[in-house]
Amino acid sequence: MRVNAQYAPRFGPIRGYARTAMAEVSGCKVTEVQGDQALAFGVLDCD
Repeated sequence: MRVNAQYAPRFGPIRGYARTAMAEVSGCKVTEVQGDQALAFGVLDCD
């Protein structure tokens, strides 16, 4: 969930930030990021 106040961001850059954050927190590889500017979901590969 995006919590900053940046006005009208595009999902492209946010997708990259979300991927990095999910990988760092989970310790898994993020294979896909879906969602929109407000809420992103990641598909994790934790093998």
